[in-house]
Amino acid sequence: MHADFYSLISSLITIPVYPDFVPESSALPAASYLLVSAPEERTLDDNADLQIEYWQLRITGNSREEASRLAVQFRTSLRAAKCAAYQRVVIDSLTDETRAPGLTAAAVRIDITATRRAADA
Repeated sequence: MHADFYSLISSLITIPVYPDFVPESSALPAASYLLVSAPEERTLDDNADLQIEYWQLRITGNSREEASRLAVQFRTSLRAAKCAAYQRVVIDSLTDETRAPGLTAAAVRIDITATRRAADA
């Protein structure tokens, strides 16, 4: 699950991508991803129907403008992407994250819903 999502997002952006969080020692810009939830829907006869995954991708840049530009590039790249693991990937929201006063680094959070292909369910 994590490997499939990592493979998808790392193919769409040219910055380093990390699970969970961007390490403090990392150069910016960079991205991190986190699996929020993966509920399984079942039919009444107990066959797996759909496997949906909810992810958060956080793109952190040296400035708000850089993070926003990279988020838009990611969204544009996703529109043209093909993926063996997922049949549908939807950006639910793209949100600026708050930052502490005095910091120039800024992040954009992208909430993503990904539906696995039937063969993977």
